[in-house]
Amino acid sequence: MNIKLFAVGLIIFVVLFISISFRESDDLRAGIVCWREGYCIDVEVMESERARRKGLMYRDFLRDDAGALLIFDSPGIHGEWMRNMKFPTDFIWLDEEKVVIHMHENLTPCGGGACQVYYTPKPALYGIEVNAGHSRKNNLSVGDVVEILI
Repeated sequence: MNIKLFAVGLIIFVVLFISISFRESDDLRAGIVCWREGYCIDVEVMESERARRKGLMYRDFLRDDAGALLIFDSPGIHGEWMRNMKFPTDFIWLDEEKVVIHMHENLTPCGGGACQVYYTPKPALYGIEVNAGHSRKNNLSVGDVVEILI
């Protein structure tokens, strides 16, 4: 009797674990981010904790006209790292009003172990990650207002 009860409990546990794992999948959706003079890029919208933590890890490249948009649950001092990245990026922090409040440029990949975390100096709600040099090349500056279409 105890073995049957244990087996049923184990099956229920496995089913619940699998359903939670699927629910917490990255489930990325597409969006567009625009700034100065109507310049726009395609973005992958990363809203879940898991998707934000993974970010662009393990990817071989990022198109020049693409990036990642991280949307946090609430404004705060958030951090970004370059763990398991294969290319350098710029990371742009936006406040609740979608104003650029800080930019980390040319962040270099960190293979593993202890990686530096790049924090925003002011509360941010959004982060945009693009190829290194992209922000400067396309005239994005602190104080610019960014349009997010999702």
